[in-house]
Amino acid sequence: MQMKLCLSMTMGQHLVMAMPTTQWSLVLAHRNGHIGPPPFVPPTFEEETFEPRLKLERRMIAGFETLDHVSQMRQVDKANTVFRFAYTRGRDGNGKEKGYFKIPLLRDLIIMNDPNKIDGIKVSISRAEYERSTALLNAVGEMERIARAIPYFGLYKSVTAHLKKDFNVELDDVVLVSVDRGGRIPCLVLQHALGLSSMQSLKVDQGGSQLDRDMMYYFGRRGIFQNKHVLFVDSTVDSGRQLCVLERYFDDEAWKSRLGHRSWSLVGSNEYADHFHHHHNVNWGVDPDHTFEDNPDLMGVDYVPGSRTKVVECPSEAFKAIRACLLSVPAGVIYDAADIDAQIKSQREKWQQHQSLRRAKHEADVAIAETKYDEEVETFKRESAEQTLCDEAACEWSRIVGTKKWLRAVTQERAVLLEPLTQAILDDAPHTSHNILVVGNGKRAYVSQEQSDIIAETLGQHHALFAGTPKGNPGAVLAAAFKHAAKPEVRLYQPICTGDSWFGELPVVYKGQDKNEMREQMVKDSDIVLALGGTEGALREVLLALKFGKPTVLVKGWGPIPDYLLGSKRYNKLVHLHICSNLAEALRTILHIGKI
Repeated sequence: MQMKLCLSMTMGQHLVMAMPTTQWSLVLAHRNGHIGPPPFVPPTFEEETFEPRLKLERRMIAGFETLDHVSQMRQVDKANTVFRFAYTRGRDGNGKEKGYFKIPLLRDLIIMNDPNKIDGIKVSISRAEYERSTALLNAVGEMERIARAIPYFGLYKSVTAHLKKDFNVELDDVVLVSVDRGGRIPCLVLQHALGLSSMQSLKVDQGGSQLDRDMMYYFGRRGIFQNKHVLFVDSTVDSGRQLCVLERYFDDEAWKSRLGHRSWSLVGSNEYADHFHHHHNVNWGVDPDHTFEDNPDLMGVDYVPGSRTKVVECPSEAFKAIRACLLSVPAGVIYDAADIDAQIKSQREKWQQHQSLRRAKHEADVAIAETKYDEEVETFKRESAEQTLCDEAACEWSRIVGTKKWLRAVTQERAVLLEPLTQAILDDAPHTSHNILVVGNGKRAYVSQEQSDIIAETLGQHHALFAGTPKGNPGAVLAAAFKHAAKPEVRLYQPICTGDSWFGELPVVYKGQDKNEMREQMVKDSDIVLALGGTEGALREVLLALKFGKPTVLVKGWGPIPDYLLGSKRYNKLVHLHICSNLAEALRTILHIGKI
């Protein structure tokens, strides 16, 4: 049709109209299985824009059989008016949708290629009409949509006016003839539009300027054209070559005498809506270049091999299905949409409800996502800050263990004086349970059994105790706590590895890929750190605890760590570092911290 329905055209007032693309081939529609309306599928209401789906019923136009032919064709066009337009949205210069429009389907390129002329034929419509029309087009399916775009009453008016004005001929004096192959189906359409009982066919070889002379002799012998107006029908008349061939014969005096025809003309679509001599331009309502393509599956005839002027009938399944679809339209068959507004209203209400729920869910999902994102950001910041502290502690540790002061403190480590302890350090005040990390010498346990027991009994009744080694001083305290505390919560931290979840009688928690990662996690999990001797390993854990602001309790004389830190002005200023004179003071300090 050269309608170029896929083009975007600038309309008046800077309005841009994007024309919808339409598939106009009946043969392709058949091949795609689009024969008749598709099965009704209820909408899911998941679409961002409202798209109603109609459930239609096929029926006859009411009282159709009682009407005369002209009234029937008028009713057919009225019932199928919706199919003779393209429906689209306008958009302003900012791309915002603005207005609803319908545009008559034309093949006239003078109009369709000129935005200003299209602006003159476009029709502004309501949203309701736009939704109703587009839903109806989708509901009837591809083949029905094409077939119902043909204006039967429009063709009747145009052709009868041409016959009356140009030849003073009535339909009773007309013989309809298709120009094969491409004119076979258009001629069938026009036959039903005009209400004629029959049609003839004639193959015209445009390239060789010949036609089927045998058929011409047949027409002459039977007197089929005698005193008649011969009305030829072709899908398109653009080059005019078929007109030249027809003029060669039908304007020839010898053939006029043989055939006896009164006059003749050709109707068909011209791409610029021109009228040639002996030609009358018609609007088929469809794209004749695609809808009436010269295809045997559509026309039901094919060329005889080796002949340029002979055709043979070949009614395929596609031809039968397409012909039945086309002829059901002038027969008065329509698709009932009496309750179309009610269907659309109901679906719109459900779509709006669904959209409200979707928006609410989306907003909730966004809020959850934002919260999760904020949490992830905070976690990243926290972990980054923690890693910074760990790196600083590692650097500090590397610096300290390389100093002469530290080396002297290690080499001059004194034996721990095991001061006498009371049987128990009583403290009945309520406590908040804390995680107490015990660090210290893991190679040998110089804490006495008495000291281990009183540490376990004093702290274990209020707090959880854990350490990173089952040996030495920390291991001795864990063992005593596990055996003597009333309700002990005791854990041994180890790097991730294979093994049982128990180390002897002690439950094991695996953290970190190596010892240093385990130390970092162990310190993070602690609330209070108690250092009982130790050298480089315990120093790393104490420095981590101090970096993280954990209350850290040391006992004078227990290893080089308290001696080194006491000699540092920097560490003496830390309020969360507690260096006690003896073990009993250290335990009281921890109990006091546990009540804060």
